[in-house]
Amino acid sequence: MKCDKCGNEIGCDCMGCHECHPEFTCKTCGFCHIDSWEAGACWDEANDPDYDPFDI
Repeated sequence: MKCDKCGNEIGCDCMGCHECHPEFTCKTCGFCHIDSWEAGACWDEANDPDYDPFDI
């Protein structure tokens, strides 16, 4: 799949172009997340000393 705007190949689970949409790239880890829960968990893991990934 290619981006309609720039023509770059899209090979990411988010199915978005990180070149045209830099907001898709996580500022915490440098990758992308496919939902807001995953993005929040990434931030918590990096910033919350009491973070427990199994605490739902």
